[in-house]
Amino acid sequence: MAPGTGSPASWPRRSDRPRVGFISELFVRPEARRRGTGRALVDAAFDWFRRADVGSIELHVLVGNAGGRQFWEQLGFVPELVQMRRG
Repeated sequence: MAPGTGSPASWPRRSDRPRVGFISELFVRPEARRRGTGRALVDAAFDWFRRADVGSIELHVLVGNAGGRQFWEQLGFVPELVQMRRG
């Protein structure tokens, strides 16, 4: 609340926040890797996101998955968050 007004000081407007897409999983069998299969699947997803007016795309990659991280980084994704767990 804005001091002394009883009204919200600010709120997010739809136009201020891009729609966010999420890629939950991508798996290519080992024998099919390095042949453009993963890239073709991701390109299809990018096309879908573009048609849906999605302005940002998020995904998760396990820290120990160096090949997966390299794949996504080559497509322009950058690390943003480190999730930590105990137990």
